[in-house]
Amino acid sequence: MNIRRRFAWLILVAALPAVGTVFFAAWREYGALRASTEETAMLAVRTVSLDYGKDLHRLRIGSARLAAMPALYEGSPKYCAAVLARVVDLDPLVSGLAVMGPNGRERCGSGSLAHAGGSVSSVPPATKPGRPRPWLLDLPLPGGGRLLVDGRPGRLARRVAQELLPSGSSIILIGRTGRIRARWPGASHSIGKPLPPSLEAVWAQRSTAGLHALLATGVDGIQRLYVINPLRIDDGPIAYLLVGIPEARLLIPVRRILIETMGLGIATLVVLLVIFALVGKIWIDRPLRGLLDTIERFDAGDEKARSPLDVRRDEFGVLARGFNRLADHVERNHRVLEDQLEQIERLNRAHQTLSGINQVLLRMRDRTGFLQAACRIAVEQGGLRMAWIGEVDSATDRVRVVAQAGPGREVLDGLSVSADGAVPEGRGTVGPSLRSGTPQVVQDIESDPRMAPWREALLALGCRAALTFPLAHGGHIFGNLTLYAATANAFDEASFGVYRELAGDIAFGMNFLQVEGQRDWLMDHDAATD
Repeated sequence: MNIRRRFAWLILVAALPAVGTVFFAAWREYGALRASTEETAMLAVRTVSLDYGKDLHRLRIGSARLAAMPALYEGSPKYCAAVLARVVDLDPLVSGLAVMGPNGRERCGSGSLAHAGGSVSSVPPATKPGRPRPWLLDLPLPGGGRLLVDGRPGRLARRVAQELLPSGSSIILIGRTGRIRARWPGASHSIGKPLPPSLEAVWAQRSTAGLHALLATGVDGIQRLYVINPLRIDDGPIAYLLVGIPEARLLIPVRRILIETMGLGIATLVVLLVIFALVGKIWIDRPLRGLLDTIERFDAGDEKARSPLDVRRDEFGVLARGFNRLADHVERNHRVLEDQLEQIERLNRAHQTLSGINQVLLRMRDRTGFLQAACRIAVEQGGLRMAWIGEVDSATDRVRVVAQAGPGREVLDGLSVSADGAVPEGRGTVGPSLRSGTPQVVQDIESDPRMAPWREALLALGCRAALTFPLAHGGHIFGNLTLYAATANAFDEASFGVYRELAGDIAFGMNFLQVEGQRDWLMDHDAATD
């Protein structure tokens, strides 16, 4: 995580107490609103229960008068049904009537209880198979049998409208058996069905003293605050009224407080973050990015990368100076390591060259082939750019190339090299070496004035450093071994000693092969003479 993000997190953490205060205020507001909503629901259920209870009381009185009419049990079933239908049409409190005979079978019916079927002792009758609809009142008839009365629950909608309950509220009328008798807003498929499991806790409150509000999920899946109250007549409760107010209504004021307060807090945070972004970009991001860019360039291989922030007097200046010192130390160590590795590599190549030439000397008996193989091994195994062996013409002091390996044999044959120090061609590495009998080295052909006669030709061949050893035997110098490297300063002290040994082996090999050749010639001559 970068510094800017950390500062942003610090600002957010600093704002947490304010955010906590906002949520605490919202929680207190929610508690007060819930208490107020519970009071509203309890008042509504009491008012509706009282009002609806009065309707039930009037319904019971009217039903008792109807039960005393002989037409219900003495007249024909058709006449009985006509009387019941007339009552259902005229009485706004009645939705259905049914007369059950002494045998428990239906004699006649009208409205919601028409053609109920079944008997009083069986499951509650239904207007359609599989749709149980309990009756509201069950009154005895003088001639035997029962009068079943069903109320008109649609009046609950008007009760709710009169009580001005919040939108989304629900009122459910529940029979004594726990089945739904009516529901507003209405949904016919739930009529006659038991309460869902989500409302069982509310249903269990029906027998407790007083009213209690519980939060539960309704038949329609909406969270509401429910209150249950019994509907009573003379002989006890005949139904229960369940009033629910949506939980979302409680959250509207809380949401408003949260939006207003959090909006102000968020606006303040945004302003702070914008200010921090602008200031941080100048004071933090730019110097930090510059320091990181320098580190990335150094890590990518640019050992010369240094931070210009080392002149600052702040923390970034301290970091930059520390990095620059570390980079200097790493660069020095890396340079030393590279020099050591290069030296080891040169030594390995020189030793390989020496070993290869010694092996050639053991196998070959041809002097010219031996010299050519020695030059080739020096170039291929020694990693040199070019190698050549020359012999001095004692009459002219000119140096003649007798073996060469590497590029530019034609160019080399065209160059004039002399052992005479009076001419420019005798002042490079070859002439002084032949005259003094000591090795001569030029670490930079491009800048050394001694190499002026051959500079352009050698640079064109890729030669940057030159080393010449005299070839001598028995104190007599008869030739030279000249080596060229592709890089300047390629010949160090360690490799110098190996190449000196190499020159000695070549001189020994040349003399040995010359002696062997003379011995073979004498043997052949003696044989021919005999």
